[in-house]
Amino acid sequence: MTKYFQLRVKSIEFLERQAIAIYFYDVTHHMQSLKLLHEMQDHNTRSKRMAESQTILSHEFRTPLTTTLMFLESLLLNHDLQEQVISMLLVIVSQTNMLLSLVNDMMDNKLIEEGIF
Repeated sequence: MTKYFQLRVKSIEFLERQAIAIYFYDVTHHMQSLKLLHEMQDHNTRSKRMAESQTILSHEFRTPLTTTLMFLESLLLNHDLQEQVISMLLVIVSQTNMLLSLVNDMMDNKLIEEGIF
């Protein structure tokens, strides 16, 4: 285990004279506490950055997925489409809904972790 010492200088009276005492003071416990505090702050900073990135990423996915669904639903309302095309569009709608659901779940989990939801 690493030990930390601090050099201290103190003015003292010794044999009715002013003197200077120079000594080493063990600050190991204090340094370990500071190190732990810094590690906790670094972890909190990383957690906040990760949460912010997750929020941005979720929004970046959510917007195009919602737009895609809107256009797909509009296409499906067209009654002149062939059965095969309608079938393919329904698969695309299903897969897009699944992706949107995953993004929404990510956002819900983030809100739960932050104690907001």
